[in-house]
Amino acid sequence: MAAPLSEKPVSHQKQFWGRTQHLSRLASLGSLSVILASPLCVLLLLTALSQYHGSFALAFRGLQTQGIQLFLIRGIPALNLQVGMCYSAWVILQAFIYHLLPGKIATGPPTPGGQSLPYKANGLACCTTNLAVLFILFATGIFHPSSIGAHVGELLFVANIYGLALTLAVTIKCYCIGPGARDVRFTGSLIHEFLSGIELNPRLGKYWDLKLFQIGRVGMISWLLLDIAFASLQLQRFGHVTDSMVVVNILHTLYVIDFFIYEDWYLTTIDIAHDHFGFYLAWGSAVLVPALYTTQAHYLAYQPIEITRSYATLLTMAGIASYILFRSSNNQKFRFRQTHGQCLIWGSVPKTIPTTYTTVDGSIHHSMLLCSGWWGLIRHPNYIGDLLFSFCACAACGFTHLLPWSYLIFMTVLLAHRALRDDRRCSEKYGPQWTQYCQTVRWRLIPFVF
Repeated sequence: MAAPLSEKPVSHQKQFWGRTQHLSRLASLGSLSVILASPLCVLLLLTALSQYHGSFALAFRGLQTQGIQLFLIRGIPALNLQVGMCYSAWVILQAFIYHLLPGKIATGPPTPGGQSLPYKANGLACCTTNLAVLFILFATGIFHPSSIGAHVGELLFVANIYGLALTLAVTIKCYCIGPGARDVRFTGSLIHEFLSGIELNPRLGKYWDLKLFQIGRVGMISWLLLDIAFASLQLQRFGHVTDSMVVVNILHTLYVIDFFIYEDWYLTTIDIAHDHFGFYLAWGSAVLVPALYTTQAHYLAYQPIEITRSYATLLTMAGIASYILFRSSNNQKFRFRQTHGQCLIWGSVPKTIPTTYTTVDGSIHHSMLLCSGWWGLIRHPNYIGDLLFSFCACAACGFTHLLPWSYLIFMTVLLAHRALRDDRRCSEKYGPQWTQYCQTVRWRLIPFVF
């Protein structure tokens, strides 16, 4: 929002705002481990769901009995050409409607390279179009949603190929644009660059943002469609849809639809504003999101859990309350940014800490750190809402197996790590003002604990 006040060069450290710049060989091995382990973890999850009654314990027992090689051979889905063609057509459809459908043009926050990029926020229209197409195919008898759930293994196998190919493509592209481009980070480790990405915002034209497309269209919409497919599969297999499946679908639908309603807010998050586009986001959106985020619905499609109507109502209301915390805290900060602090939070003028930060072009920008409302209690109240929401969805699956709780475990690790990353990034971005903020708002997630 601010005009440049200085043209003096920015330090090498400053222009990266806490992002890794140079890695040792040991760190590169860690990145390689993540790249290799991620598909294997998804494979273990799918194998446990499809062959071992949704039990990690039985799956590990099978692994011990059969050995790694036989276990992997039996677990890897076959490459189905028809499924591959359907998935490819679906991804092409997402690209087509993302480009074609109208939407609000929203501007992201300044990047470390000093760019404020425009985005076409038409996610709600794209999501609605997907649901309409699915309904038309079902109503005309061309396609049954349960087929998606029944062939999820083969779909994710193709998605894995797509995610890896996309990551490879953007990595090669980045080596062709040269190190002088803004918001491009070379670490000296090709492995880590493949994992975490080199370019911050790879684009095709003015508005076609590959990162937003991959996360918001391929990732989020596949999550919603798979949940519907698993509910349909449960109906087909058992003759009814359980209240537990209804709870999961209601909560997940709320999350996805709300994501698209507030898509312009999402542009300010770490995913879009700070994480570079590599395996983590490209493959993660194509494979990890539809595989892991739908774990509860997938589990219930084969292992139906009957819960009382009162318990289902309690979980749904608790999940909605958790989401209200998530959304209201995000809205407080978003409104604060949009009005430059000229707003009321909880009926009062917000408490702030004035600060500045510098982008790579030498521009100095003025900003403020919010210390009121939810953000005056802990540094990441939205993460608490997200975790409580995840707990409610997982609790619909009961407490007898660990597997349907995989999503909550993943989110806990992800958000705790993200809170630490955010501290490091903000410390380098804002300097002593961030130290002052941390003294004012002491706790990251849990008061008196963390």
